[in-house]
Amino acid sequence: MLKKTACSSLVALALILSNNAMCGPTKKLNDGLEGSVVAVARKDQKLAITISLHNAGKNTAYLMLIGPTLATDNSAASYSYEKAGGISVCPWHGNGSQCMGYFYSNPREALSNLTKVDPETSINITFTLFTLSKETHGSVVNFSTVLASRFVSDLLQDKALRDDLKAKEVHQIPLGFYGEPVTEAR
Repeated sequence: MLKKTACSSLVALALILSNNAMCGPTKKLNDGLEGSVVAVARKDQKLAITISLHNAGKNTAYLMLIGPTLATDNSAASYSYEKAGGISVCPWHGNGSQCMGYFYSNPREALSNLTKVDPETSINITFTLFTLSKETHGSVVNFSTVLASRFVSDLLQDKALRDDLKAKEVHQIPLGFYGEPVTEAR
């Protein structure tokens, strides 16, 4: 119960920071998608990172977290993925080829699980990661993950497209942020 409470407190802190903090520099991704780090908070061996993804393009974005999702800090502590919220997550998170294969082996199910981001809309994704290291942790973090993405310009025309053809339009987007300052939670 203590672990669950500590994790919940850390995620709550990251969400509070994300509502109060200014976003870091915006990183341009594919098709008008932009990403920025909103907050990075750490408590003990847990690290919470909130990222804002804004669809500044004209196309509707469909996204899924496929990973791997990793972070390291400047003391060489490595953090592994535990969970994410605010976006759909591939059932085989961390295995990119299996996640991409999901779109081909079961396109209807995989496509229906993508998170829709309309133009001029943003989503916040909160990642929870953990480290086995109990040593002093660094003050900045490097973070990386991979998203599956599909962009649609005409939603009506897209409805008529077969699922197997839609699956062929799914591509990977690497997402990385480096040198992000960490807020220590108490």
